Amino acid sequence: MTVLTSLWTVFFMDDCMQDLFAISRDLPEDFQASNVGKRFSGVSLPMFRAVNFIVIGLIVLAEVLAIY
Repeated sequence: MTVLTSLWTVFFMDDCMQDLFAISRDLPEDFQASNVGKRFSGVSLPMFRAVNFIVIGLIVLAEVLAIY
């Protein structure tokens, strides 16, 4: 059950990140030129996906090790 819940979490968070990055492409140019916009556009989606998967994977590993 823990593994299935964690997989659902990975998919949910990945979908949220894709939505955020899609929204960032639709922001007005004045916001994209701001400091927040520059910082947001400088981050890569694959990095977030990888970190999300690794963190959730480590949580699952810790939970499974604690059970057994």
